[in-house]
Amino acid sequence: MNEQKLKYYERLLSGRAGKLLKKGKFFLVVAEDEPYFKQVYGLIREHEKSIGRWTDEDEEQYEGYGIFESLDQR
Repeated sequence: MNEQKLKYYERLLSGRAGKLLKKGKFFLVVAEDEPYFKQVYGLIREHEKSIGRWTDEDEEQYEGYGIFESLDQR
């Protein structure tokens, strides 16, 4: 495997999904164009807020970056 591919895979595994893969845990991937994306995102937000793990940065991304507005314009 060449070094460029190795760096690519290393970068992939450094994120949340990579951490779950390394632990052998199952996880879901919901693409932004799925009709239930907003519902899933909302459920995660509600749960994370209830346990105190939803950060200001998370909220900025949820509200400030307008992800739902950009999705609605598609």
